[in-house]
Amino acid sequence: MAGTKVDVQAVQAELNAIRGRMTDVTRLMSPQVWQGGSAGLFTTDLQGHNRSLGLMMLRVLRAVAALNDLAMVLDPPDIPRVTPQPALSNGIASVSPNGLRQLESTLRLATEALPRHGSRIQALLSAAGPHDVSTVQCKRTAAWCYDQARQMRTRIHYALADDNVSPMFGVMNRGLAQIPDAHRFGRSEMEQLAKLQAQAYHKNLEHPSEGSQAALADIGESLQENSKDGKYLKTFFDAVPAGSIGKLAITLRGQHKDDDPVRKTILDSKDKQIVANFGSAVAAASRKKVLNRHAQDALSKSQGVDMWSSAMLLKFGPPGKEWDPELLAGMTNSILAWSRRQREAYMPHPPPRPPYESFRKPFNDTEQWALDLGLNPTDALIASRDPAKVKQVVAQWDPVIPVLKRATENGTAARLSLGNYKDPASAARAAGDLIDPLWLERHPSKDLEPQVNAFLKAATTAKRGGSDDMRMAAQSFASILDAVSKLPDRRESVKIVIPAQTRHTLTQIAGAYGHDLMRSVAPANTSNGAANITQPDDEYWLTLSNPQYVQTFLQKVLIDPKDLGYFKGITDALTVTGVTLQSKGKLGDQDLVSLVGRLQAARQLAENAQRLEGAQERDRQAKIRKAAFDVAVSYFGQLPTVGYGKDIDKEHVGLQATQRLVDHTQPFMDVTMSEAQKNKGGILFTGNEDLARQVNQASIGDARTRTRNLVIQGLINAGRLEPPADATWLKNGVVTPAGDTTESGSDERTNLDVFAGNHTKTINAYGDRILKAFNESLQVDKTGTPQ
Repeated sequence: MAGTKVDVQAVQAELNAIRGRMTDVTRLMSPQVWQGGSAGLFTTDLQGHNRSLGLMMLRVLRAVAALNDLAMVLDPPDIPRVTPQPALSNGIASVSPNGLRQLESTLRLATEALPRHGSRIQALLSAAGPHDVSTVQCKRTAAWCYDQARQMRTRIHYALADDNVSPMFGVMNRGLAQIPDAHRFGRSEMEQLAKLQAQAYHKNLEHPSEGSQAALADIGESLQENSKDGKYLKTFFDAVPAGSIGKLAITLRGQHKDDDPVRKTILDSKDKQIVANFGSAVAAASRKKVLNRHAQDALSKSQGVDMWSSAMLLKFGPPGKEWDPELLAGMTNSILAWSRRQREAYMPHPPPRPPYESFRKPFNDTEQWALDLGLNPTDALIASRDPAKVKQVVAQWDPVIPVLKRATENGTAARLSLGNYKDPASAARAAGDLIDPLWLERHPSKDLEPQVNAFLKAATTAKRGGSDDMRMAAQSFASILDAVSKLPDRRESVKIVIPAQTRHTLTQIAGAYGHDLMRSVAPANTSNGAANITQPDDEYWLTLSNPQYVQTFLQKVLIDPKDLGYFKGITDALTVTGVTLQSKGKLGDQDLVSLVGRLQAARQLAENAQRLEGAQERDRQAKIRKAAFDVAVSYFGQLPTVGYGKDIDKEHVGLQATQRLVDHTQPFMDVTMSEAQKNKGGILFTGNEDLARQVNQASIGDARTRTRNLVIQGLINAGRLEPPADATWLKNGVVTPAGDTTESGSDERTNLDVFAGNHTKTINAYGDRILKAFNESLQVDKTGTPQ
């Protein structure tokens, strides 16, 4: 026969590999591993598949002989016969857990290998020429092995749980556990398994031993494997004590005994996988609405270190989208309140120098849960040896960050946490616990503030409209406004300033809710929450907040120049849009133009307040420097010529050195003071406040010109004003006044002031209303002078 010959050795190698896989399965299946129940049916099926594979291998070798023009037929590899077992109908089997594990592993290996060997045989035969030999039996046997491996997992879970609950029964039964057994495990068997595993779980949590990790690992694997079976999950969680799921991580942690004062092992890799599997099961049960209310309450209302333990289910569990939003929101609000109480309860170790009395210091870097876990020893000397390591471990195991992360990933959970309009007081408390400047600044993990910021964005993000999701987002922003406005200016003599990145995030959120803030500053508004208004075409939810909340919020958030500039751009855009819509008559009787003026005033007040406060602080520092120098000079002549030390000569040398220092510094101070007064600046200048007030006054006066330009932009957009062709002050449709007005011409095309003067009546119809509201809010007259 012409053509390429079949590689006989290669074909034999593939056939031997098939034989090897099935021989391993056959030899492991014995009465010492599994007897009774459906064992007889398994052996019958296994023998049938072995026989079919044997016939397939014989046909393959005949095809090889034909393709290679061989006179003889090669002998196929022989798969041993299965030890026969009687078919019993009582539904009870005796099994060896370890034996079943090996049998399951071998079945999975066969599942993966058989199709691959079948494909290689086909390729080897086809390379030599056409043939009619099929290797589909490899796929059929692989599918059977896969199905049997899954069933074997259930038998293993049964056996291990039974052995854990009743270990003596296995001893009396020659190491075999008796389990319900059927060819297919139905609803009854799975519910019985769940109840048995619940007993084993409770036993290992109440009385942990060396074998507890392995027992809990198997239960976790079973829960994860059957996470799509809602009834199985419900049976398990209904059968375990409600508060026990939240104690899993802390129980596993207790199994590790380390001598290192800062624990080396909190949870090892096996522990993490156990917690991850249980987390997946809790998430699935919550999503399927089969997690009972007692279990949910126990998770979200844990106390002390148990809350840390509950949070680990989320840390190692699945992404937030796989959790029920209500459960995540409940855990979020609870853990935020828990964390605040933990910080306030922290009693740090005594200071390193006398006096050694303990003192209460909230918002310390370490929280109470870390002490309970042994992460931060109470002995100050031990903790001081490696403080960086203490902080690193605390940051790694912080419980708040993973809960916030899951709620952020879920989205709805974040909005429900801060936007629960049915309980706005609870939502506002959660926002207050979240936006805690000292906590954000002092926390040892660099991941906390970014996670908080992501959470704030998720809580306030939804598609505008009348949906419940948007209602929660609007209520979330109201909660944030409430929380920020109520932040104290100082706490324990420490000035309270929101961290820069969080201020930036809040500025962006405020920009997205600019229209809401504009409506909130209406004089008659007393609301603080989500409000539903009807638009010409549709209705949607927006945030209405107390005007004073808005003002305080802006003053605490708009500190950085970039944030001030961003929000100024937002208010300018709202001004242009308001003028455009109102001039087109699209707002009915709504006077958005006046509201824009009030929001511009709120922003201006925030900007002025920051400028004035900064100037006052610079004056304070300058006065301190000057006073310190004056005291040093005036008291120099009063310094004792004889000190209290033993070496009087050295003391005199020190005094002489001080005198020379003052003599050298005095001219410098005199010059500096002179320059400070002359140039209105420098480290000793104390007139910064007066300068700031002058700048604030000028910025209020500048508002008239800026407002005029914004009104012109809005009227041009609406088609109410027609700019001259090729106007030099209009670039790409945007009003852009010349930086130097002296360079402007004397006509409308080159001079914006001339154009504005020629259209004064149209412009003032809107500009005057904006400025009237602006001046009233700032309590200044038309010239910007305070009333």
